[in-house]
Amino acid sequence: MEKQNHIETLYNRYLNGTMTDSEKKQLYDFFETSSDEELQELIADKLQNIVVSDNLDYLQPDMDRIFLAVRVKTAETKIIPLQSRNRWLRYSGIAAIVIAILLAGIYLIQRNFLSNTEILTDVLPGRSSATLTLADGRKVRLSTVPNDTILQDAGGTRISKTSEGKLIYTIKDNKGSTGTVGFNTLSTARGETYQVVLPDGSHVWLNAGSSIEYPNSFQLVKQRRIRLIGEAYFEVAHNRAKPFIVSTEGQEVTVLGTQFNINSYADEGRTITTLAQGSVRLDVPKSKKTMLLTPGHQIINAMGRLSSQPADLEVALAWKEGRIYFKNAPLQQVLREISRWYNIEIEYHGNPGTKVFSGGIKRTAPLSEVLRVLELSNLHFTLKKENGITTLITAQEK
Repeated sequence: MEKQNHIETLYNRYLNGTMTDSEKKQLYDFFETSSDEELQELIADKLQNIVVSDNLDYLQPDMDRIFLAVRVKTAETKIIPLQSRNRWLRYSGIAAIVIAILLAGIYLIQRNFLSNTEILTDVLPGRSSATLTLADGRKVRLSTVPNDTILQDAGGTRISKTSEGKLIYTIKDNKGSTGTVGFNTLSTARGETYQVVLPDGSHVWLNAGSSIEYPNSFQLVKQRRIRLIGEAYFEVAHNRAKPFIVSTEGQEVTVLGTQFNINSYADEGRTITTLAQGSVRLDVPKSKKTMLLTPGHQIINAMGRLSSQPADLEVALAWKEGRIYFKNAPLQQVLREISRWYNIEIEYHGNPGTKVFSGGIKRTAPLSEVLRVLELSNLHFTLKKENGITTLITAQEK
């Protein structure tokens, strides 16, 4: 520690222009003979002055480049002892070159860091918001529409935002039974969730980063067919004459009247259909496989391979009840859900490991409270915002 403090003093004296030739030789000798750990510690100390964080893991690639450049330069300019009157000048020049490399590397990191990057201490949770795309192509940001507002009243169907902030379709009469069927799309970005009551009275909860496409009236169709991307929970209004069909990538779920959840996020690599009440039939059109699902069970569709297992409804439906909840879930799965709800990117430094996590917290909690729970398992997190994108950097504690 005393040696490192002495080198720090020499380094600062060089920058101030008060270093003697003898001190320049000491500094050069340090660069030439120091251990890798000592040189890396010096570089880290210099970066610590510009980065307001106790974890520099995400800057490790930049630190490695500076370290390598210093090592290469000291090797190239290594002094062979000579009886030369220019000896001190040579030491002075070499020290200047090496320090210039250090300064240039740190300056570039500082410039990029200060211009584009901001270290964050927290991220707010998601909110109730969505975008409605009407049949004529118009887009409505529902968060900007006041409650108790009629968005559209045409063709026998009224679309309104209720006093509770939900979207609701109301069939006023049978005049809508003539003409053509239009399709609406309700979509949530990451960090958003929303509820909609469809024209048949079915209630849908849409999770973050998801969308559903549906007819603006079911009167002219033989089937109530919905297209889902992402995750949604359905409470389907009973109508034996018109089956309710939810299509996702690689499968279709057919019901008459029931309550179920479908998780079909692309980054999960599988679709999970969980049944809370009633009964559903799951079809895989490509392979023509069919499976019936009973309450309290779920079907996992992994690229057309179907398997059934008992469902933990508390886990599967936690998001719909306003909770983040896991039981024996791997870190990557936990962070994927967190990334969707808090609208952040995830970056791993090192192997995420094989640990599993159990626990829960309200979805109204800020991100810091969620991370505090995960950090009990020897994980360390850093939040940064760069060019408008917030990233959570994850590393194992050493």
